[in-house]
Amino acid sequence: MSVKEKVSGMLFPASSSKLQRGLCGYSFNQHYGLRVKEPYTWSSLTFGSDMHRIFERIVVTMREDPDAVPPVNALVHQEISPEIANRANEMIEITDLFVQKFPFNPNISGVELSLGMKAGGEPCGFDDDDCIYRGKVDVMEVFDTEAGKMAIITDHKTTMHYKVNLDDHFQLIGYAFLAKQHWPEIDFFRIRIYFARGGFYRQMDIGDSHFARWKQAINARFNRILSFTEKDLEAATPNDFCNLCGYQKQCPAMSGDPISIKDDSSAVDAARQFIALKAAAQSAERGIKEWVEAHGPIDTGFDSGLPVLKMEVSSSDSWDFDEVHELLSGMGYDLPLFAKIDTAALRRLMKSMPPEQKERVMDLSVPSERVSFKAVSPPKMK
Repeated sequence: MSVKEKVSGMLFPASSSKLQRGLCGYSFNQHYGLRVKEPYTWSSLTFGSDMHRIFERIVVTMREDPDAVPPVNALVHQEISPEIANRANEMIEITDLFVQKFPFNPNISGVELSLGMKAGGEPCGFDDDDCIYRGKVDVMEVFDTEAGKMAIITDHKTTMHYKVNLDDHFQLIGYAFLAKQHWPEIDFFRIRIYFARGGFYRQMDIGDSHFARWKQAINARFNRILSFTEKDLEAATPNDFCNLCGYQKQCPAMSGDPISIKDDSSAVDAARQFIALKAAAQSAERGIKEWVEAHGPIDTGFDSGLPVLKMEVSSSDSWDFDEVHELLSGMGYDLPLFAKIDTAALRRLMKSMPPEQKERVMDLSVPSERVSFKAVSPPKMK
């Protein structure tokens, strides 16, 4: 069997999570090729999986009987995994909020809806042999509008990070694309993330341009993974998925084992390792900064979905206190005595100034540049 045939057998049927893991040949091969059990499972993933099962049961209950009162405490204790049993109260609070805030309605047509498609985009079953891409939609609603049928694809998130770019959301746009193949009579699609901890959602209407970009993105990801060599399958490639990967302990790119803090002694060990790793990271950052300053950005594989390390320069202004204080006092502004100019407060004040006054204040500004260093991840879809 050739390497391409082996990788193809590992890749298909693909999913958004499998494609994300495929950014690293080592993690991809460990999980889907060698089928090595991940030595460590992040509690956040277990928590999210448990919550999804609870949400599914509640949505099914409410769809069958809108007046039902879901037994929140019982559901949590039935679904919570033993290793995170200490988080039962947290789950109960989130579930209570879900019952109160989630937009239940009679248009819900699918819960944990399993969808798949073939190589040509034809719809197929989730477990069909010729399925190349599949996904499970948390909640799907379909309703009639004056312009035609609309579907809303909802994904539940238990994260506390609410910043999201739906315009480039590979997973949700992919779910909508799958639904489009299965129900071609649907004219419009809306994707939505329900943030369970906050009891609110973000949503966006998408169209053909999103589906076109998504098809380009998935083909690029397929091609990248299918081009893996044996060497690629043994090489670790750090990327955004590293924080979720359970193979960190034996990862070739990791210099130290992740420590599970269980008592005072292991907490001290973890603190010592943290200090050492932070110092090592700072040393590496200094060296990389010097290289970037001298030679330009370092591309770790931007076209393949990996970061570029570069320097970014941003402009800002500062003001001499005495000069600005004298000027603004002469304009009639009553300023408190302070040790330095509060730039943010001054900018807010300038917004309400007449243009000529604002211009005089800007004449006193001292332009400066701020250089920041960061890893810039490429867009999720292009």
